[in-house]
Amino acid sequence: METAERRGGRVVATVGVFDGVHRGHQRLIARVLSAAARTGTRPVALTFDPPPEAVLRRVDEPFQITPAAAKLALLEAHGLEEVHCLAFTPDFARLTPAQFVQRTLLGLFDPAGLVVGYDFRFGAGGSGNAELLRSFGRERGFWV
Repeated sequence: METAERRGGRVVATVGVFDGVHRGHQRLIARVLSAAARTGTRPVALTFDPPPEAVLRRVDEPFQITPAAAKLALLEAHGLEEVHCLAFTPDFARLTPAQFVQRTLLGLFDPAGLVVGYDFRFGAGGSGNAELLRSFGRERGFWV
């Protein structure tokens, strides 16, 4: 399990909860692997524990298809070179979309690109979406 420590080199990353690492997640991972191979970057993932739902809905024992350790192993088994698991805390949940990009994504990675799902949300109250992430990417030199 990787911790939230920045390593050098550019990456193509995916971000999400990845509970179950189902077919949709596997398609995202395949896109990360393909883009990383094309661009000579490292394929990585960023996930969270506890699941955001546990913090946002104040659920003590959230239902999880796959416990955190098993999820990290599954993500790595699908070919990701690094899996970063961040603690999802009430303070983390209050980050604005801009803070999430600057402190979290750019704090951990030098992204060449990010691959996210169709329903990806980020930032306080889920106020950011893939289109907003694209605009941050244009400003900061990564594609989405």
